[in-house]
This record gives sequence, structure tokens and C-alpha cells, in this order.
Amino acid sequence: MTQPTLLDLKNKPDPELAEWHAEYTPRHKNDILAEKEWQRRLIKESAKISSRQTGFWILVGAILGAVLSTTLPILVTQLLESLQNKAKVSF
Repeated sequence: MTQPTLLDLKNKPDPELAEWHAEYTPRHKNDILAEKEWQRRLIKESAKISSRQTGFWILVGAILGAVLSTTLPILVTQLLESLQNKAKVSF
């Protein structure tokens, strides 16, 4: 069997990589190559998930910022007017 390149391993689907990996004893050079490929795939998938989550929270922050920046001034203005009216009535 010829030695696969890293590109060969990268292009193997998971089941095929698992089958190929199972042929070798632990610490065999091909076992190490397969382990590195599994780690690469895990890191790639983790980064993809992390990126999606970050995008979600950026969107939530933008929406909250927009809502607060439009409603907070109105609420503060109403509160101040209410306090001023109470102060006028007290005297």
C-alpha cells in the first residue's frame, strides 16, 4: 500500500478515513497521520461552530443596541417630564 499524502487523507470521507485508520496499530506512522487528520477536522468544525455563535451574538447585540438607542431617550425624556410635573405640583 502506498503512503497517502495529507491531501489524500483530507479528501477521504469520515467512514473511509476511519476504516483506513483501523488498519494500523497505535503509534504507527499512519496511525499518527490519521490522528492528526481527525484533530484537523475537529478544529475545523469547532471553528465553524464558534464562528456561527459569534455571528449570532453580534446580531443580538446590534438589535439590542438599536432598540435601546431608540427607546431609552424617549423613556428618559418622559421620566424627566414626569419628575418636573411632580415638582411643579409640589410647590
